[in-house]
Amino acid sequence: MGLPLCGPAGAYLAAELGTAPPRKLQVLLYDQALKLCRRAAAAMADGDGDAAAKLLRRAREIVEQLEGHLLSQADDEAIEELSRLYRVLLGRLMEAELYGRAGAVHRTVALMSCYRPAWTELIRAASEACSERTGPAQEAGWVG
Repeated sequence: MGLPLCGPAGAYLAAELGTAPPRKLQVLLYDQALKLCRRAAAAMADGDGDAAAKLLRRAREIVEQLEGHLLSQADDEAIEELSRLYRVLLGRLMEAELYGRAGAVHRTVALMSCYRPAWTELIRAASEACSERTGPAQEAGWVG
C-alpha cells in the first residue's frame, strides 16, 4: 500500500499494523483512510489538487484492500453490508480523485465518520461469522 511511515508516529503506526489482529487491523486501516480523506479535503481547500489526488488515491487503495479482504470470505449478511459500504466509498473516492470534486470528499468523510461505529460492529460480526466457519487459528492465518 505504501503509507509513508516516518518519525515516532510512523514508527508507532508501523508497529501497530504489524502486530494487530485481523479485526483491529481493519479498524486501523479504516481510520487511516478517513484521516487521508480529511487531509485531502484540506489540500483541496488550499488549492493543492496534486496532493489531494495523491491522498485520495492512498485512501482508495486502503478501501480496496478492505473490500478485497471481504471478497475472500463466504457470504454473510454483515459481509454484504460492508461490501455495499465499500462500493459507495470507492465510487465517491474515485469521483473526488478523478474530477477534483471537494463535495465528494466531504460526503465521503461525513459517511465514514457517521458509519464508523456501525462499521466497527459489522467488522466484529463479520469476524465472528468467519471464526464460526473457520475457527480462530485459521482466521488469524496460523493454519491453512
